[in-house]
Amino acid sequence: MLLDYAERDLAFNRSLTDTNLDGIIDSADVIGTAGDQISTRANLNWAVGLNAPVGFQFDYSHRERRYKDAFDPGLIENSSDIFGAALLFRISPVLDGNLSVNYEDFKAEDNARTETQTTTVSAGGAYTLSSTTSVSLDVGYSQVDDTQRATNTNNVTEDFVWNFTWDKALSDGNADVRINQIFGVNGSRLNATAGRFFQRTNGTLSVDVGFTRGPFDEITPIGQINYSYRLPSSRIGATIQRRVGTSTDSQETRQTLAFLTYDYFINPISALSFSVDVVDQETEGSTSSNPRTRGTFSASYSRAITRDWAMNIGYQYERDERSGFTGSSSSAFLTLGRRFTLKP
Repeated sequence: MLLDYAERDLAFNRSLTDTNLDGIIDSADVIGTAGDQISTRANLNWAVGLNAPVGFQFDYSHRERRYKDAFDPGLIENSSDIFGAALLFRISPVLDGNLSVNYEDFKAEDNARTETQTTTVSAGGAYTLSSTTSVSLDVGYSQVDDTQRATNTNNVTEDFVWNFTWDKALSDGNADVRINQIFGVNGSRLNATAGRFFQRTNGTLSVDVGFTRGPFDEITPIGQINYSYRLPSSRIGATIQRRVGTSTDSQETRQTLAFLTYDYFINPISALSFSVDVVDQETEGSTSSNPRTRGTFSASYSRAITRDWAMNIGYQYERDERSGFTGSSSSAFLTLGRRFTLKP
């Protein structure tokens, strides 16, 4: 079970790592303006029969974004509730099956006052080919019920969905292939990627590359590269990601992210940190591409004051570009943190 509440100033304290690697494409992640963003999350997972021939699993997640003292029309309040239930069948030591149903209720306070309910029913299985290789396949059917409350219009669409994965463990990591078709308010999207993960003594490297074909028949390269390396007194991290999906304003959106971090450990109780983050979004399809970009640079010094108290002081620069508008801001910050130990 997870409960999470966060309130952030839109002009500050919006780490791209936090807001853009959550699996949700939201144009608000790129907009730097006045006001506060209030995010609420709740997750619940309950499972029985974990080692039995037949098991049951129930999942629920809630996500909500609200805004306070904000005036930008691109900031759209939205919420979603997702319910999932599955029967799990352990047919043999090498073969598992499942039968699942998922339901999502999404609401957005946009101009159309969108309400979308998505229901998906699927069946599938996973098979262990050898001690190092496994495959899985799920096939189902999805229905999307989309209502525009402002104009009292309704549209119901449906299509097949499926997901195939191949995984192989290697001596220095693993390799995988993932192909799936998903269905949303704008139609079907096909994704295909191949990946490789390398484990080294002082670092890791993962590479996933592929393509996606969207509901407007556009084909876009997608993928992600993650790199981390540990030195005796420092650490380097980098991520590049390109993905395409339906955003919270019901637009097919192409998003590109880049992160670069460097941490230098001065001694066991203090460190210097530097980071550069860039996110770029563009709308796909027949509408205007509406490009928007946000970049952030930050430098900070952290130190443990006592066993339970710590401080962080630093500087952040942010630059935003969209629709012919360019803005920038500089911020200095000081953070005090306190850790509470509930049990010895």
